[in-house]
Amino acid sequence: MDVKQILKRLLATLGKTNPDDPPLKARRRLIIFGAGIGFFVLFQLLTQFPWLVESVFGRTISPVLVRSLSAVTGVVGFSVLEWLLIFYFALWWYSFWRLFMDVRHKKRSVKNALSDVGLRSLRDIGVIVTVFYVVWGFNYARPPLRERLQWPDWQSPETEELDRLATLSVEWANEAYHELHGTDDTGLPTGFPEDPAVIDAALEEGFKKAVDRFGLQPSMAWTYPRVKYPMTGHLMARFSTAGFFFPWTGETNVLGDMPAMSRPMSMAHEKAHQRGTGPELEATFLGFIAAIEAPHPLPRYSAAVYAMRSLVGTLYRVDPERAMELVGMRVNGISRDLEDLGRYWNQFSGPANAIGRAVNDRYLRMNRVHGGVASYSMAVQLLITFLEETDIEEVGGEQEPGS
Repeated sequence: MDVKQILKRLLATLGKTNPDDPPLKARRRLIIFGAGIGFFVLFQLLTQFPWLVESVFGRTISPVLVRSLSAVTGVVGFSVLEWLLIFYFALWWYSFWRLFMDVRHKKRSVKNALSDVGLRSLRDIGVIVTVFYVVWGFNYARPPLRERLQWPDWQSPETEELDRLATLSVEWANEAYHELHGTDDTGLPTGFPEDPAVIDAALEEGFKKAVDRFGLQPSMAWTYPRVKYPMTGHLMARFSTAGFFFPWTGETNVLGDMPAMSRPMSMAHEKAHQRGTGPELEATFLGFIAAIEAPHPLPRYSAAVYAMRSLVGTLYRVDPERAMELVGMRVNGISRDLEDLGRYWNQFSGPANAIGRAVNDRYLRMNRVHGGVASYSMAVQLLITFLEETDIEEVGGEQEPGS
């Protein structure tokens, strides 16, 4: 009996029905998919032990893995993510073509081809989910930032207090604009430095200061490679995405042509994710802290405008008239930048926006992020708590000479 006959008998014993899809291969694919399901179930269990996740995963395993990945992908200036996706989808189309030709030449049945596609899809889902949780995803099970900082439970401020903070935020934003430009209106939208590395480095310094200010885990002060600007940025924008952190490569990505007023905050937000921050409101808040502590006036201006928009917008819900008065107190340069930002996002309006938000909302809710996409706006709660305990004049990094 030759090897070929032995193999046929073995496959028959395993229940083989088609020589192009051995049961062993099918079982391996199902095992990989099962591993992904297992890690998702493990995540659900670990949400009951947040401080264990904090000490074992959030402060040790995840930072080392993410930094190692980012060090490898950071060697090149382009987004490795994009090329991985291009390669992945090209491989899938090639597989489809092969299956189609096999069916056409009657080398396999339609049923078998569809089974192959299904099993490959399950395998890929298993790989994606497993790597996600092993490298970074368990960070969603860590204790809330408010608990880690030992801050009191959230309580909505009185209207008078909200008015006070909103008024201070407008004054702060006006001062930040003047610090950046030396005038209240340059006549043009704020521009981004020719060398983006300047802002990137400033934000890295901002995170180091944020660690000192709040006593966060030391790994948040580690230096990471620069933010990348994907070639497919406009496709991202059409799906209502300004940036994202990709755990599978350790890369942060933001839109490269986004207006300068908001780009540093988006960069800082993704850098916070890179440092193990899961919930969007926490990434926004920690990004805000890194930006105001950065030794460059542009990130500080970006953070001040974010605070102004958040606080005035919150005040508008309870006192629209006073909120509109504060809007009128903005210097012309800020109004010009906000108009520029509005024009930028309006060009990407369409049905893809709703799809992008729905997908992001589903992803966040699956990972126990309360409120889904609404959690982005909940960052104002952390912002208000911070400002109630801090004098605005005490925050902010020192400008570097010549910046």
